[in-house]
Amino acid sequence: MLDVFVRDGEVLRKVGEAVPGQVCSGFQERGYYLFQKPSRSMALFVDDAPLPSDADELFWEWSPGFYAGQVVAELQVPGQHSMHQFLLDVSPDPNKAGQALFVQYIEEVADYAPELLLGTEPATQGLSGQSSLTSIWIAYARLRAIMPRYIRAMRAVVADPITRLSHYREKLLIHLARHVDVTTVQRLASNANLLATVATLAKGNAAPDLLLDDTTVDVPFNEPTVDNPANQQLLRQLLDIIRLIEWVTIELENYRKRASETETEVLTRIPRRLRYLKEIRRELTNIARHHPFASVTPREPSAAGLNAVSGHPHYAHAHQFGAKLLKRGVSRLDNEEKLYVGPTWQIYEAWCFCVLAKSLEEAFSEYQWRRHKSSAHVDMFAEGISGETRIRLYYQLTSPSISPSKSHGYYSISRERRPDLLLEIKNGEHVHFISLDAKYRASRQSILEAMSSAHIYRDSIKKDEEPPTWSLLLVPTTTAVTDLAAWDYRKKYGVGCIELSSVKTAQRLIESILTEVRLLTVTQ
Repeated sequence: MLDVFVRDGEVLRKVGEAVPGQVCSGFQERGYYLFQKPSRSMALFVDDAPLPSDADELFWEWSPGFYAGQVVAELQVPGQHSMHQFLLDVSPDPNKAGQALFVQYIEEVADYAPELLLGTEPATQGLSGQSSLTSIWIAYARLRAIMPRYIRAMRAVVADPITRLSHYREKLLIHLARHVDVTTVQRLASNANLLATVATLAKGNAAPDLLLDDTTVDVPFNEPTVDNPANQQLLRQLLDIIRLIEWVTIELENYRKRASETETEVLTRIPRRLRYLKEIRRELTNIARHHPFASVTPREPSAAGLNAVSGHPHYAHAHQFGAKLLKRGVSRLDNEEKLYVGPTWQIYEAWCFCVLAKSLEEAFSEYQWRRHKSSAHVDMFAEGISGETRIRLYYQLTSPSISPSKSHGYYSISRERRPDLLLEIKNGEHVHFISLDAKYRASRQSILEAMSSAHIYRDSIKKDEEPPTWSLLLVPTTTAVTDLAAWDYRKKYGVGCIELSSVKTAQRLIESILTEVRLLTVTQ
């Protein structure tokens, strides 16, 4: 058990106790916490990153970054191989949208485009399912969560492998044959001289003095073997998992990412993750090289193999865990497994895209809607078409410097720009686009500071030499900046701030923007 404190001025105030195997709540995004050390020789890791100690070596110091969710902490005790694991529940910054709204954001993104939730932050959320998405962070999270159970199941298989009788036939000299069957007798009939000799011997008479060309008989053999469909199925899966571990290892060894003030540093976690991958690869390779799998030929999955596996508890468990390890991507919100997600601001950005895209699809249900996945210049966009009218909502569209090539016609007159969302409305020859930058902030000062991005996008992004109709901030609440949220302000300056915190506010936003665009189109 670890006592957890916060510093209240010059006084330490206890806020809770972390108990192995249990969820410890009370942590907040960007908070600062102290874990009391039971011993100076111990080490505490949060999501594979070692926590630093205070100057007196009495506490471990931890400050969650811009993320919310469950974080895994592990206590390493000298002389003990196994780790004591704790689950730390981090809630969003109370100055933002609050826990209830944040959970709602996650649910709605998972319902529309769950892959947009994924990231590299220590916090995890319940995501499951399978899609075509490939991610080292999904693969690593699943390896850490599922591998102990998979190895235990495979050890149970090794301890009691399935054996089957292998049936085959060979020709032996007649005096060496110990077992015969109907087939032996039928084939013996083709060698009349040998058959006559056998018949004479069977009656106790002396064998005729014949010169036989062939003194062999075809006899059956039945021997136990582990090279059967069940073991073939598990070996093939085992080799696929070893290849997966090798791929994740290579990706982590080559991982490079520029440090960010709003994202948790990943590089400090990689050495411990590589050691873990090396350990489990060695364990699985050892299993593959020994009985029974050393005597098994890996084969393509088959109905016979699946049937054989499902009929044996140890084999069924091992195959089930192996299948979970090899899953790719996610497709739904589910507490079946916990996967790494992005920082809170990324989740809010993704939610803004999803809720606005769904609102557009509902408001223009007569349009033909498609969702386009990631490409070189945009992470995703929703497109609706009806006759000469086209609506597009881009998520993370890159506007390259100077040249508009290969970026849907958008470019920046200065350095490369990447607004969170960009809404484009094309009606015949008239094209309007609105830059929408999502900021997960609520206080007046933070919103005013964030308005700089609205001005930058307003002045720099172009299409066909034209700037955006408006450049707006999307925030969870505009209570502190009502002046920036007014239509007159937006009309006068071309920039502004709009509340986006629920499905209803998204519907109102779409209705307002399209109404204003129609008015502008009429006056052109």
